[in-house]
Amino acid sequence: MTQKIKNVVLSERASKGEITKKILLTAAGVATAGVIIGTLIVLPGFGIVLKSFADWYKKQNRHKQYRIRKTFEQLRRKRLIEITEINGETRMVLNENGKKRAIKYTLEDLTIQKPKNWDGKWRLIIFDIPEKFHKERHALRIKLEELGFYLLQKSVWLYPYKCRNEIDFIVEFFNISPYVRIVEATNFDGDEFLKKEFELI
Repeated sequence: MTQKIKNVVLSERASKGEITKKILLTAAGVATAGVIIGTLIVLPGFGIVLKSFADWYKKQNRHKQYRIRKTFEQLRRKRLIEITEINGETRMVLNENGKKRAIKYTLEDLTIQKPKNWDGKWRLIIFDIPEKFHKERHALRIKLEELGFYLLQKSVWLYPYKCRNEIDFIVEFFNISPYVRIVEATNFDGDEFLKKEFELI
């Protein structure tokens, strides 16, 4: 395979992945217990879809629209998304596998909003995760590093801003919540260095 052809193949794969991500996150954004209750309309080439999805689709060029239709149909064949009748209403359903995939995408895109002013509290993420969860423990460390946490010492990470909801989401995703604690502290020895590290002073 030449480099040019290889690059095209990789581009197509990346495009398909991004389209899958867009479809499932759009669906998950209006889902309650997996049932999609957003505004549904009929879009030629698709049948029943979310209006917000249709609006996004119409803005794409012909090639991208073809890729979207193909990906959407694959998701329906795999039953990640289904069309069903519930109490006399036509609705889309994001099934269990679809929800899991959407949650994974949500984790990948997770960020922590930084307020204008620091409240003077440090958030310490402390964990003692059993060896049988070594993969999950490693994944947690990687995610904390990605989010900008500071490794204070082994299994103790530090962050200056509110992050409880985000940490709860992460540890629930990895199914390790019993082994992770969040502690708030107003000060401790050596925190002047950390204030500089996080550009708080």
